[in-house]
Amino acid sequence: MRVDLADEPVLLHPRQANPGHYDAVIALFADQGLEPQIEFRGVAFDLPQTPVAEGRAVAVVSDSARAGLPAGLAWIELSPPATLEVRLLARSLNRTPAVDRFLDVAEIVADELASREQPV
Repeated sequence: MRVDLADEPVLLHPRQANPGHYDAVIALFADQGLEPQIEFRGVAFDLPQTPVAEGRAVAVVSDSARAGLPAGLAWIELSPPATLEVRLLARSLNRTPAVDRFLDVAEIVADELASREQPV
């Protein structure tokens, strides 16, 4: 994490919307001895990252957001790299076959990604 971001507002949803994600992002800053100034965003999906594009904040986003990065925004990797835990939630009973297949594939992909992180 770049210390020069210490004075930049960080775009983040309110904690009650997703406490685990909120706490994980705050911990990324705390690990660097920083307490971020939060620019709260709505829970609605904002593909153009409006507050970032307007210069009001920076955002910590996943690597998958790079593909749809709006023009005028810069992708800067964190150093050291950060990982946030992601979970998949599905009901336990009466799932459709499509959901079961999706869960099976998600488990395979998670196992493959985990094996890449292990030293050889």
